[in-house]
Amino acid sequence: MPIAHQYLHIIEYKDLNTYNAINKIFEIINKQLKEPTEEQREIIEYLLIQFEKEHESDLNAKGKRLIKTEYKKRLL
Repeated sequence: MPIAHQYLHIIEYKDLNTYNAINKIFEIINKQLKEPTEEQREIIEYLLIQFEKEHESDLNAKGKRLIKTEYKKRLL
């Protein structure tokens, strides 16, 4: 899960509210001790898509896209 972890750090840096919302859902999922529900998966996907739309043209310090293609290849 290193790619997902790396992506979460980028989200945390760029949009703390989205990061906190995703972490809250992860906290709930961890406490329920079972696979995420379809609704939880949809909420996470929605938050990620909104983040990607807002920051799609952002560049890192080296001038490369901040949101890498592999970040969008997720299995929900």
